[in-house]
Amino acid sequence: MDKIIDLSLPEKCRILAVSDIHTHWHLFDRLLKKAKYDPQNDYLVIVGDILEHGSDNIKTLEYVKALCDKSDKAILLMGNNDIMCSRMAYHYEFKRFQQQFYRNEHNTFRQMANT
Repeated sequence: MDKIIDLSLPEKCRILAVSDIHTHWHLFDRLLKKAKYDPQNDYLVIVGDILEHGSDNIKTLEYVKALCDKSDKAILLMGNNDIMCSRMAYHYEFKRFQQQFYRNEHNTFRQMANT
């Protein structure tokens, strides 16, 4: 485990927990608007899997980064797909990276290469 987050919450607060966005940042944005998410007062916990299984990895990364930059009450945890992307970048040998790279046309690295 890389990091343990010690979080003290006020007695009355709103916590929004969302998982499995899988590159559908526009649906996530609609959800936050529908919930009337307030970055100044609400705690937002994004419970992993923001990447893969969709075609807009880069925009999703930018969107989630902006949310986390805007509020210290926004917390991002990595899911198994996010961890897989990190392992691809930092731990895979080149041949294994190539296999993952070509396995799915919508993977994060292929989208970065096409940008």
